[in-house]
Amino acid sequence: MRANSADVTIKDVASLAGVSPMTVSRVINESDRVSPETQRRVEKAISKLGYIPSRLARGLSAHRTGTLAVIVPDVANPFFTMVVRAAEEVARRSAYRVILCDTRADLAVERDVIEELIAHRVEGIAIAPVSDRSKPHLARLARFGVPFVLIDRTVAGIDCDAVVGDSVGGAQRLVEHLIVLGHRRIGLIVEKDEVSSARERRQGYESALRAAGLPLDPALVAETTPDPDGGFEAMGRLLATEVRPSAVFAVNNLVALGAIEAVRTAGFEVPD
Repeated sequence: MRANSADVTIKDVASLAGVSPMTVSRVINESDRVSPETQRRVEKAISKLGYIPSRLARGLSAHRTGTLAVIVPDVANPFFTMVVRAAEEVARRSAYRVILCDTRADLAVERDVIEELIAHRVEGIAIAPVSDRSKPHLARLARFGVPFVLIDRTVAGIDCDAVVGDSVGGAQRLVEHLIVLGHRRIGLIVEKDEVSSARERRQGYESALRAAGLPLDPALVAETTPDPDGGFEAMGRLLATEVRPSAVFAVNNLVALGAIEAVRTAGFEVPD
């Protein structure tokens, strides 16, 4: 056997088995055009040499690659980590492999990732788009006939399946709970409105305040990046207001972590 099985080629297998490379390819692709005896010789040669067939080459010859992709804006976000893990588990049940792509909420990275996946001929993509400005990237997938489904976020003008939570209802219920606890000055830390889930959570926040007859105070809304650093900075702004909020609704868990750290840095506790 060679020192490195990755160096073994289909020609090496064919030579050892005494057949043509085409015959080896037929055995690998489970063609019925190979006799049982020839198949056994080829399989024995594959085993002896430690040959590993290229999944990509096999896929291209069969017009499929057996590969899916999951694109998320922040793989460090526990929510997206769980999404990726679940998607990979389900894909494996159907003999698919998953390529994970983290765009870091960067539109340029998202564009490049999508171009690469089109070139690799993935059979489908589950994507949490960066923002509404991802529309040209999604339109390109559609133009090339790559099936895709949106996760957590939608983009206006893109007609496709989407798996999303009830961001409006969830946010409204959370703020209603704070109101029931007696809070009247409730802050909101949220990312920009160009992300659909952020818009919807702001909508839920505002709906709960209106329903309770509470004013919508722009000073209580802090836009920021959806990460711990953004949460820390935004909470600092809220704490610096003339009348501090008694409770704050954060757009996601990572923002909440940063916000809590800012509260403690200011000498307070959560809850206080």
